[in-house]
Amino acid sequence: MSNLISDGLDKLFKDEDAPPIHLLAVFVMLVISAIALYPDILATMQIFNPAEYRMYHDITNSISSAMLFLVSIYLTGYNIIIINRAMKDEKTVLPEIDGAPYKVFVDFFPAQAFWIILYALLYALVAAAVYFALKVNLVYASIPVALVFMFFLPFASFILATYAESFSKKGLFNPFIVFKFLKPAFAKPLLKLALQFSPIWVIVTAFSLLTYQFNVPTKIMPDATITENFFYHKLFAMNTLSAYLEIVATFLWSYCIGRMFGQLHGYQKANTFGSIN
Repeated sequence: MSNLISDGLDKLFKDEDAPPIHLLAVFVMLVISAIALYPDILATMQIFNPAEYRMYHDITNSISSAMLFLVSIYLTGYNIIIINRAMKDEKTVLPEIDGAPYKVFVDFFPAQAFWIILYALLYALVAAAVYFALKVNLVYASIPVALVFMFFLPFASFILATYAESFSKKGLFNPFIVFKFLKPAFAKPLLKLALQFSPIWVIVTAFSLLTYQFNVPTKIMPDATITENFFYHKLFAMNTLSAYLEIVATFLWSYCIGRMFGQLHGYQKANTFGSIN
């Protein structure tokens, strides 16, 4: 395992402040999973009829989706702070649980929206060009385009790291900034890190897909009786574990990118980093 990855795991799990943060992450995912599965659990007890099931399912699904949205916003800001701390090689890499991540997300969102829209427009234009040039189905035309756009994925991490450096959006609305990252994005250290990190993403993704497969029947059940064929306590645990693994994987990737970005650009611990206060 890469020294960078093993060092990141030590930081994420062995720091003094790490256990409460991990427990909180598990608890939050536990609550969201419980809300999402609440109608199914009640259906197994035959507390309400199929019509009531669909109504309660829609309500709890809306609540859990809203909670996941808020959590994802928080985690975006949280990961940006992790990148900043990793650049400075701080002793504690996991930030405190407070309102700072929301502030970071709100500040970064205009730049994030700019790049999402830019990539979406470029994707649509290139896919349309391939479609009209080769006269193939638009779905098939999008496949090679998607592969080409995977080529640009390393730049996304460096754009995030550029903001995390000083919590400043300066220069991030310039689409040509990607050329600044050509060399570091495809340097041997980053490619090596991506290769070594691949098994982690594969395991996390595979577990997420497995969990999704178990969840699918609950979305299409016509009546409550079918719920008797599912062990919802197991599904409850799988949902929670899957979400927690995804959170830890993104924490670890953020740490690795922060350290690598700092090393590539020679950042020091001195006051070269911004403040989020």
